[in-house]
Amino acid sequence: MDDVRLFFRSLNLLGGYHVSSLDARHILVRCALSHDLNRIRRHGTYYVNNKPLRMWKWEFDFRPGHESPITPIWIAFPVLPVEFWGGLKSFASVFGKPIQLDKATSDLTRPFVARVLVEFDARKSYPNDIFISLDGKAGFKQSMFIEKMPFYCPHCYKLGHSFQLCYFKHPKLRPKDKGVPNTNFPDEG
Repeated sequence: MDDVRLFFRSLNLLGGYHVSSLDARHILVRCALSHDLNRIRRHGTYYVNNKPLRMWKWEFDFRPGHESPITPIWIAFPVLPVEFWGGLKSFASVFGKPIQLDKATSDLTRPFVARVLVEFDARKSYPNDIFISLDGKAGFKQSMFIEKMPFYCPHCYKLGHSFQLCYFKHPKLRPKDKGVPNTNFPDEG
């Protein structure tokens, strides 16, 4: 736990924070400033002593052993006309609660793609495009893509793989030797 506290000190957060242990695998970090919390969550996975440390926002139904399916993910809107960039957070809300625009989007330095970070629920399915209306009638389809699409397994409650590729549900999928991939995949149907 001391290493985790040292790690948080190294982040130079702007406000106060408190780190405490929930159990052997989970810690609770309370930040005084939402800016600090968003900055920590934006980063994704940190490593402390070569062990992954993944941060997510507290959920009322959190249970140890069940990873949260809610994770920060970038949503990209390629070739969205600049006049519609004011509605980006509204468009991105199809995928979850918007957290922030990336710097290039805010500064309009990369006008060929706009990006929004959202609180993404990996259990759900999402559209590939949305319809943007100009006057309530006429409009256009805007394509979107999810950067680094996360998978969530409802069997073992972990992010990183689908139900079809779960070692716990399908033990034959577990590689016999480390570094040698197993090609015995179940039918996707």
